[in-house]
Amino acid sequence: MIQPNPQFDEASWIEAQVARYGPVVGSEALRSLLGFRSASAFQKARLQGQLEVAVFALPGRQGVFALTQEACTWVMAQRRLGRFGAAPQREAIK
Repeated sequence: MIQPNPQFDEASWIEAQVARYGPVVGSEALRSLLGFRSASAFQKARLQGQLEVAVFALPGRQGVFALTQEACTWVMAQRRLGRFGAAPQREAIK
């Protein structure tokens, strides 16, 4: 089983993502950040209420958006749970 790098700095990674995407991320960037390989897989999970990150609409914009910090926090939570090389599991962030 692949093990996480204990030297990995989660806070720096999250800061880098916020610098890259800004405070709000949407569209393809959000889909990719959450690990969905296709837009249809993301859409299906969203419609079935299986996204573990709060998404919202913005007036005058198409698609859904999330706070970059929250999306990154969810990704890091999955990493800490040891989801390396395994099928994704659905667990809420606490």
